[in-house]
Amino acid sequence: EWLNDNVINTVLKYLTEAAAQHATTTKPPRGKNNPPVVGALGTQWFTTYQTKEKEGGAGAATMGRWFNRAKLVKNNLLYCKFLVLPVHLGNHWVMVVIEPLPKRIHYFDSMHGKRADVIEALHDILECQLYDDIYEQRVQWRVSYGPTNSQTNGNDCGVFSIWNAIATVTGRSTIEEVTAAGMPNARYWLKAVLCNGGFTGEFALPFEQELNLGWDDLKKVMELDALEAASIPRL
Repeated sequence: EWLNDNVINTVLKYLTEAAAQHATTTKPPRGKNNPPVVGALGTQWFTTYQTKEKEGGAGAATMGRWFNRAKLVKNNLLYCKFLVLPVHLGNHWVMVVIEPLPKRIHYFDSMHGKRADVIEALHDILECQLYDDIYEQRVQWRVSYGPTNSQTNGNDCGVFSIWNAIATVTGRSTIEEVTAAGMPNARYWLKAVLCNGGFTGEFALPFEQELNLGWDDLKKVMELDALEAASIPRL
């Protein structure tokens, strides 16, 4: 059975809650608020973006409301650990996981497609949501496709998408943890988590990496960028 929007949105909500429980919180700099350590947008973000672009080219600006609902604003978006974006492509689900601070975009498609329009939309939105001096240039954002195993039927794309996001956020291998053979059990777990009301108790996620906000990491990145810029001869 194909997963619908409600299932995907609810499971990702539970994922953000589990990440918040696991996270190491730090005090934000003066004048800033802590973002969620893992943020997620709703499943219709890409459809909404496309519609607004066709109506007048305001797709990226429209996304501001979506980010605000996820408690991600211009002065804190960069510091969340992961931003999870399910992508609805009409008859297929893919998943994008963004690491804002190291500027990485992970695109997971169990049919191994590479939709350039999705990546273009992500760049457009990030450029709008981040200040120009932080976003800088597109070439500095690394895009990776996968790694992900292949689905072997026409209805497991949503399950693959969810579990690829979960594996990435918890620090586990998408290749080892998310397989076609494991889809029946993966579906059972999703049903159980929905009935349980979250990744709690016997359904708690086994995090294998620390989750922390990027305030301190940003200082290091900016120092390295400043040193690199100073070493480039000016014409």
